[in-house]
Formats: sequence, structure tokens, C-alpha cells
Amino acid sequence: MKNDKIIIFCGPSGAGKTTIMRRFCEKYGDIYAKCVSCTTRQKREGEEDKLDYYFLDKNEFEDKISKGEFVEYNTFDGEYYGTLYSEIEKYYMKKNCVMIVDPFSICRVRELDFFKNKNLMTFFLDADDEVLKKRLERRGETQSEIDRKLLRARNERRSAPCCDYVVFVESLDEVVDKIYKVLNQR
Repeated sequence: MKNDKIIIFCGPSGAGKTTIMRRFCEKYGDIYAKCVSCTTRQKREGEEDKLDYYFLDKNEFEDKISKGEFVEYNTFDGEYYGTLYSEIEKYYMKKNCVMIVDPFSICRVRELDFFKNKNLMTFFLDADDEVLKKRLERRGETQSEIDRKLLRARNERRSAPCCDYVVFVESLDEVVDKIYKVLNQR
């Protein structure tokens, strides 16, 4: 198998993007590598710098923006999130790259010159609002945060047609295997 795929997951908060990416790369890590995103938000319990995210302060993040180091970046709840070109280049052609992109950026990202002539595959991961709510509650989010994220999810779903595949996430392990099968059929 050639190691030339760039796989992008996007979807609303609570859809399981990070968990799916982590499990996918653990299970198929011999050929798939997780591209670690940057954020300015605080670490959640159990997260590690350089493993889950590159945790940067706002000045560091804005410096990287001004230098054009991000493939894409966005803000969510007043915090920056983004993916560095260098993170993709670190793995591309050695392994297949797996990354997460904000749903509001996915249509624009697909059109970037950087991705032209690359084997790009995009997946919109989603779940119904009740499932999202339960997952956000397990994270310890406040009711206000949950309400805001569920409202945002309705708008984020408008980006689903920009993706190659829409995957409804019920069982995380089943989704990991389903995505792997799709990737190997193409």
C-alpha cells in the first residue's frame, strides 16, 4: 500500500473525532500517523502536550499565523485550533496522514493548492444530538456549553456535503473498521 493518503475527519463537538483518530492510528499505526493539531485551550484531564495537541499560548499561535505556518486554523469558544503544514510534511509519503479540521474550514481546505494532486479523503463524523449531549456531559461540560455546542452542530452539519463520506458514529470501534475498509477500497 502506498503511503500517500491524507485523511481528514471533521464534525461537531462530541462526535468522536479525536477518539476515532486515536483508535484508528493505534490500530493501524504501521501505515497511518496522527497529525497533532495546535490549540490555545487548556488541557483536559488525561491529555498530553505533543500527543493530543500542541498546547500553545495565544502569542505563539498568532506568531505562527503571521508566518503562514498553518494549513488551516479557526477559533472556537475564544480559543484557537489549527494544523501546521510541518505536521503533515513530517509524515506525508512515509505514512498516511490522519488529521482533524474544523467543519467550517473543510470546504476551503479541500481547495487549497497544498492538497492539489494529493490523495485526500474527507470524512464528516456525526451523531444525533442526544448522543452528542451525553458525550459532552461525560467531558464535564456545563449545560450552557452543551447548548451552545449543539446549536453550533446544526450549523456545522451544513459542511457535510463538502466531505467524501458522512459517517454516523454509534460504536467507535465499528466506525474505525468501517473507515479502514473505505480507505482500502480506494
